[in-house]
Amino acid sequence: MHQRARVSLVSRRRGFGALALAAAVVFGPPSPAYGQGAYLDPSEEGRFQLGSFSFTPAFFVTGGYDTNVTSEPGAIADYELVTVPQVEAWYRAGRLLLNGVSAAEFINYRVQRPIRTFNHFNGLSLRFPGAILEPRISASHRNHFARPTGFEIGERSRRIEDEIRGSLSWSLSERTALLAEGRWLRINWDAAAQYRGSNLRESLNRTVGTGELGVSMALTPLTAVSLSLQLGRDRFEFSPERDGNSLQAGAGVSFASPALISGSALVAYRRFDSPHSDSLDFDGVVAAAHLAYIRETRTRFIVAVERQPYFSYAESLGYYLLNSASAKYVQTVLDNWEIAAFGGISGLDYRRAGLPSHAGWDRTRHDFGGGLTCRIGAVTRIGVNASRTVSRGGLPYDKWRVIAFLAYGSDRLQRLDRPLPDER
Repeated sequence: MHQRARVSLVSRRRGFGALALAAAVVFGPPSPAYGQGAYLDPSEEGRFQLGSFSFTPAFFVTGGYDTNVTSEPGAIADYELVTVPQVEAWYRAGRLLLNGVSAAEFINYRVQRPIRTFNHFNGLSLRFPGAILEPRISASHRNHFARPTGFEIGERSRRIEDEIRGSLSWSLSERTALLAEGRWLRINWDAAAQYRGSNLRESLNRTVGTGELGVSMALTPLTAVSLSLQLGRDRFEFSPERDGNSLQAGAGVSFASPALISGSALVAYRRFDSPHSDSLDFDGVVAAAHLAYIRETRTRFIVAVERQPYFSYAESLGYYLLNSASAKYVQTVLDNWEIAAFGGISGLDYRRAGLPSHAGWDRTRHDFGGGLTCRIGAVTRIGVNASRTVSRGGLPYDKWRVIAFLAYGSDRLQRLDRPLPDER
């Protein structure tokens, strides 16, 4: 493929299109898919029940020492303290189920500025479980002080993400179901957010829209396969030359608990086209998998794999292809105590964007470590975790991080900027 010429940067603000969602739904008697059995009401998980309303308050606290708090060459070491209270609630009215979650995150450093930051997340979803035609709609708002992208290295900056999802599933039979889903996401970086000469607001503010059609079929009571087709579009507010469209077709498999192996995996072919940028089109295989082997609730072996293209913070770099794989082994000892060991490798490849002059930015990162966790009763965990990270290639660095934590109330804790160290 040949590189395409860039167009001039349009700096004026572009209006966002409105999102309209309309669906006509015919409700029938419950018809659970083969292998799912009777429908389990998630509202019954609430620790406190008040008639049709239930809720679960929770919090976690982590504290420790990081030898490189910004994951940058030559960055400083510092102590950190993170506190996250949250509440999740459910309300049922007939077949309607409403679910909401709200979490706040307070991060404190001793030296690294800003010394104190505040993140928060609010989400709401609505569904009609058990119907032949089952609609779902959800909305969320996330305001957090985070890194420029999920995998590139760098200082943290403030960004806001607003997301709306809507879907409709149709149970054709006990084994087969059709699914249609739409998603809208808007990402806004703070006007002052800068990283290595790039203004993140100029280069990364965008809206993302996707539409997906799929079919799933249960092969056994615990195993299902699926086929899906997804269309996507990315529209950049201040850098329209980065606009792109994508098409993805894939096949997936899922394994439900209590199968010996649980989780899901997806392999797909994806084409990404950005007609007015310097970056070449992306044509290739993408994948995502998260699978767990569980033996007698005492032994867990978890594997995660990802291969996806992501936009880079720098327009000159276009995008990068992430290839990552990680594994974690957890063993229960002495009833309530668990020991864990983990390791992973991830590679960021910028050459797929067609920019060989920036091949020196390609990088590989290794993570490994272990931890010890104790469960106290049904809702409390305490533990300690130590990890080592080594990054080579563009912007090389080494770091150690030792963290102790206390979690109370729920295993459904929100992941903001600093997740629990045992939930890698």
